[in-house]
Amino acid sequence: WDGPPNERPPVLAEPADAGIVVNLSGDLHCFFAGTPFDPEVPARRLVEFTTGSSSSTTCLRGVGRLVADPGVPESVAMAASAVGALLADRVARPNPHLAFHELEQNGFSLMEAGPDALTAELVFVSPEDVARAVLPEPLETRLRSERFGVPADGSGHEREIGGSFWRWDTDSMSWVAL
Repeated sequence: WDGPPNERPPVLAEPADAGIVVNLSGDLHCFFAGTPFDPEVPARRLVEFTTGSSSSTTCLRGVGRLVADPGVPESVAMAASAVGALLADRVARPNPHLAFHELEQNGFSLMEAGPDALTAELVFVSPEDVARAVLPEPLETRLRSERFGVPADGSGHEREIGGSFWRWDTDSMSWVAL
């Protein structure tokens, strides 16, 4: 949703009568979860999950390689290291819909659609483990994940935190207890 902002309202208006719309995407080499919305009609929104790459260079490592060039100004290199904080800044609010981001890990996503909800599990593996020919222990023990839910009643985008689900609030740009 970093493309032309003037195109967001028409794109979000198209499925407005369809109920809950979930967009699944990839190819950014990072993970995102959020609720893009029309600023003029905040209730007009969708839920989006972007999955990272299973083995390609992660977003942050790719940016890091670019800014490591001696010709890149130091200020640009510093900004690149803070890209995650810049994306989710609560003062400037460049992406109030961005509820979660993981820019440094490889992995995959698992989705399960049922009559009551869609659940999403974003599964992460370190780039170091991806690069190893042999892991020191089974892969399952080296994975970490985040779980999300999208209730069928349209009540919002949820994330499991500490064993219970919390809902994303775009006004405060934070997860709030249900």
